[in-house]
Amino acid sequence: GKQLLYRFPHATRAVISPDFKWIAYREYHRSFVSPYDHAGKTVKLSAADELGVSRRVDSEDGDFMGWDEDSQGLHWTRGAFFYEKGLEEILSGNKGVRKTDLTVEFELSAPSSSLVLRDVRVLSMNAELEVFEETDILVEGNRIKDIGRNLRIPQGAKIFDLEGHTVMPGMFDAHGHYGSPMSPLNVIEQRLYGLHANLAYGVTTMFDVYGTTQKDFWVSDMLRAGKMTGARLYSVGDPIFATKYRTKMHRPIENLKAALEHVQFNKDHGADAVKDYSKHTRAARQQLAEACRKLGVNLVAESFSNPFMNLTQLIDGFTGIEHTMGITPIYDDYVQFFAATESGMTPTLVVVYNGPSGERYFHQNERLWEDPKLLRFFRPDELIRFRRPTHHWDDDFYHKEMAAELTKLHRAGVLLQMGAHGQMMGLGAHWEMELFVHGGFTPLEAIQIATINGFRHHGLDHSLGSIEPGKLADLVILEENPLEDIRNTRSIRYVIQNGVVYEGSDAARAHPDPKPARRLYFMNH
Repeated sequence: GKQLLYRFPHATRAVISPDFKWIAYREYHRSFVSPYDHAGKTVKLSAADELGVSRRVDSEDGDFMGWDEDSQGLHWTRGAFFYEKGLEEILSGNKGVRKTDLTVEFELSAPSSSLVLRDVRVLSMNAELEVFEETDILVEGNRIKDIGRNLRIPQGAKIFDLEGHTVMPGMFDAHGHYGSPMSPLNVIEQRLYGLHANLAYGVTTMFDVYGTTQKDFWVSDMLRAGKMTGARLYSVGDPIFATKYRTKMHRPIENLKAALEHVQFNKDHGADAVKDYSKHTRAARQQLAEACRKLGVNLVAESFSNPFMNLTQLIDGFTGIEHTMGITPIYDDYVQFFAATESGMTPTLVVVYNGPSGERYFHQNERLWEDPKLLRFFRPDELIRFRRPTHHWDDDFYHKEMAAELTKLHRAGVLLQMGAHGQMMGLGAHWEMELFVHGGFTPLEAIQIATINGFRHHGLDHSLGSIEPGKLADLVILEENPLEDIRNTRSIRYVIQNGVVYEGSDAARAHPDPKPARRLYFMNH
């Protein structure tokens, strides 16, 4: 019969050695070895709970851990490196780790063609937020070459005559979740519906602030190499769950050394920022902030609608607050303080705290399950579940009041970013912009929040976020003028990402090398 030999209350991986003398296991982002010694009853094993005898593998331990064939050592991966360490070194506490660099160099995908967008209105999002009328844009390769009239056009350039159209920068979802989790066998989809949908809706770049080191950075490389199509991807990697909010993802911070280990782990995989997920001990939050400063990594925080904690996070050097703090009204001392910190906020009004989520406004006003564009990325049965019977009157909603208060921060110089939170892939970005407008932001301000602000917040504005010569060619071509009605941001004819033109209807490649958009694998025929 079956018998349960070991129980691991917190582990995410456990591997027995081939000679059945040792067990290696990973809990709380740390790896351990323990003697395999079955005593006839179930053994509980946890270093954190001091159950059994365990020895830490290494301060640079990592994922996908396994035993060597002779049981005399362990191997694992961490970012671009393959690690090996002998059992004797582990038990004696010696460093003794061997690292093999598995880096694979690849060419960044970029077209060699040229194109001209002729006779368009340009929402530049430059430092003066200038709007240019009846202007041409020249793109060479993957960069904006020039903007103006009577441009010198290279021979063979593809010309798009777009009289009456408006061009804005590609949008940045600074609090994005693109769906498509990795399978239990670590299989990753090759066509990620969330990234496809966002691209079709003009979101050319996303920052996933609840990511995974095992998947996101591989996907990011595949996108940059042109092996996959979708919104450009940045990620925090695994969140820093320093409170046991989601138990097996807990990452204890007992001191600065531990904080440095956690941040270094994410940075080794490619993270430019990490996310603190509500560590309720301020000393640990300060240690995390100091670790980020030492390692040159931004630090954003899940607000948890806890304004008292959030204010101390701003004091202690966090670079951004994710979601609102959940309070209105806000007063001038708060506004001046926030502006002085030079930190930012991504309010995610679509899921606003302490009131009905802003997305519900659209659920009760739009028949999503009949939207032909959404149906290219979602099955009807997925969309019909948003048909909810609860009705909210206009004065039930809270997002308008929250957004009105946020205008005070915006006009005091606080960077606000657009975050659609994965509520409705791609379309959610347009919802979020409209919710800002509900609260008194102008359409131009909402577009500023959805474009240049996010890139500036994450230190990417040198390459993206505005329509200026030298920047990467990420552009959204609209049939209607969004300055007249923010809903006109949905009237997408083309999306240009990295110099490649995609159809706004379905993200089919339009130029160069046109290709139709294939049906996603889960769609019914």
